[in-house]
Amino acid sequence: MTRRRLLLVLLVPAVLASCGPEEPGEIPREPVAGELLVTQAFPATGVTSFAATLDSDRVAEIATRATGTIRSVEVRVGDLVQAGTPVLRLDDDDVEARIESARSQVELASESARRIRNLAEDGAVTRQELDEVEARLAAAEGGLREAEAQRGYSVVRAPFDGVVTHRRVDAGDLASPGRQLLRIVSPEALKVTAELPAHLSGSLAEGDEVLVHLETDGAPIPATVERIVPAVDPTSR
Repeated sequence: MTRRRLLLVLLVPAVLASCGPEEPGEIPREPVAGELLVTQAFPATGVTSFAATLDSDRVAEIATRATGTIRSVEVRVGDLVQAGTPVLRLDDDDVEARIESARSQVELASESARRIRNLAEDGAVTRQELDEVEARLAAAEGGLREAEAQRGYSVVRAPFDGVVTHRRVDAGDLASPGRQLLRIVSPEALKVTAELPAHLSGSLAEGDEVLVHLETDGAPIPATVERIVPAVDPTSR
């Protein structure tokens, strides 16, 4: 059986009589779809399974740097992606229109600046007029650079090798900075969080071996207990 190391965090319910709850371990924000079980053979009870959630220490919430309509989503949940792979594209028609408009503004400002420079050589315009036209040209060129930068934002790429675990948008939806569109998880930094009943809290220790089932009928994956974190059962308080 191929061995795959996972970070297994077991949350042990405990009633703390005179103090507040201890700091819990890092809980996955959202479980991966599908049933996940941790299985261990205990001398007193035999083989026991516990529901668990799967997450990763390396997670990317994918968003755009520009506002726009989504032209296409290139991935589905479960797809493996490599770093740099396009995962989403925005409609760039508006971007191209802004670039063309910015280029026109640069051409007009350049022509105006050329004319004023020639007049300045003959002393026909003031220094202030020359400075103003140069400032307008610089602003137009800055606007063009900004518009061209937006073109690069129309294609969103995977930041690292990973698996798409969540897809929250489809083609035609509106994307904006800060809105989470996709979630990519690195399979190289997986961890499992399971809750162990209090009466079995002494039956496992860091370094023990357990089995993780990604599906109820799937092949079990050996895992090592790396951390056991006490937690308070809210129903007992």
